[in-house]
Amino acid sequence: MSYLQGQDWDTVVLKKTPKNNTTSNKKTTSNTNTHYEEDVEKKPTISLNNSQLIQSGRTNANLTQKQLAQKLSIDNKIIQEYESGKTAPDYKIMCRLEKILKISLNKKKSQ
Repeated sequence: MSYLQGQDWDTVVLKKTPKNNTTSNKKTTSNTNTHYEEDVEKKPTISLNNSQLIQSGRTNANLTQKQLAQKLSIDNKIIQEYESGKTAPDYKIMCRLEKILKISLNKKKSQ
């Protein structure tokens, strides 16, 4: 250990603590996992009805996804996600979609 001479720090040794009662730990672990799974909230996504309305409104206006995205000044991937129902709705984008496509969407400001 001559290479440690002159160092101002001590070596740290990490050890796992032994488990006293494995059966009781398994029960608490499974209960913890169950509560954890119940507490996980689902990410809100746009409704199927709204995604179909956006898609039909876009096709009725003879616009591609890219053209619609350019009118909204957003990425065309966002339009794809709205039409596929894979994204959380943004109130401002929904309002702008209604104006451009002349449709009425079911939207909430809290979404």
